[in-house]
Amino acid sequence: MKSSKKFTSIRQQVYLLLKEMTKIIWDLLNFLPAGMIAASLSYVYRRCGKTTCKCTKGEKHGPYPSIQINVKNKKTIKMIKKNDVDEIEKKVTQYKEYQDGLAKMNKLYKKIHKLLQEARDENLEECP
Repeated sequence: MKSSKKFTSIRQQVYLLLKEMTKIIWDLLNFLPAGMIAASLSYVYRRCGKTTCKCTKGEKHGPYPSIQINVKNKKTIKMIKKNDVDEIEKKVTQYKEYQDGLAKMNKLYKKIHKLLQEARDENLEECP
């Protein structure tokens, strides 16, 4: 195995990335809250359907809180109670933060993978 400056640099970079990745993994495992919601919170305006209502002229009712979720690979809008908005918003935020952590971990994994390929290439020998 070669011990060039480039290979040593690659080893150091991989070590630091693994250290960072390990911290993210532990943070994710320790952070994992129960009851996260994979959704996005939004507010919608609706028409009631009464022919004499102001909403027939364009002025819709609302805003009403809702979440957009995937049910059997179809996006569905579910209306939520105004009293539940804070709790649901917290759970949606927790899910997004967890997903962000997974994305960071994946990005680090890709960097490590690339560095390991460079290390492999650095240590290849010419065929005699």
